[in-house]
Amino acid sequence: MSDATCRRPLRISLPKGRLADDVARHLRDGGLEVPDFSTSRQLTLRTADGTQEYIQSKPTDVPTFVVHGGADIGFSGLDTLREEGVDVLEPFTLPIGICRISLAGPRAWRHVDLHLKDHLRVATKYTRIASDWFVSQGINAEVIKLNGSVELAPLTGLSDLIVDLVETGRTLQANGLVELQHVLDSRVVVIVNRSASRLRENEVNRFLACVRPGPPGA
Repeated sequence: MSDATCRRPLRISLPKGRLADDVARHLRDGGLEVPDFSTSRQLTLRTADGTQEYIQSKPTDVPTFVVHGGADIGFSGLDTLREEGVDVLEPFTLPIGICRISLAGPRAWRHVDLHLKDHLRVATKYTRIASDWFVSQGINAEVIKLNGSVELAPLTGLSDLIVDLVETGRTLQANGLVELQHVLDSRVVVIVNRSASRLRENEVNRFLACVRPGPPGA
């Protein structure tokens, strides 16, 4: 981390999309000033006192900004963090964005022993998570990458099964699919750049103190 980086405001990377409002609300509830990106075309916004600067990016880019020092602190879903496989500090999680990654497929697969399959093709956005899970389970699977609606894969014969993010399960149900096995529980993780944690220790710790969830009923 350069001297220029240390002199700039503490930079926080927020995710766009489904997590954006919940993360911003949590920060404001902790007494932090969070600029409103919906009223501005700027990509970076500073607090009124100039001590903090917020950036908003695609959820998959948040870990990249933090690990390479483009941001000091970030908020990432555990699913994204594990898929990206970056080396950052993870001081604590937040009760936000709670969901799960599951193995899913047609109902006919509910009673199939996957260990007995010579070849299993699985479509997913989460190729690292899926591959690691299949290895840990001793299941021989070919994992293929899809970026769009992975539910289409078993419906079109592209794959036997899918590994995907599940919140309510309604999308699976609407497409005749069911959850078969649990792969990973996910929620928002606060992540910190390793160099920033040392060189900007006081600033980082003050920020984290505002963000850290209190005990129930506090």
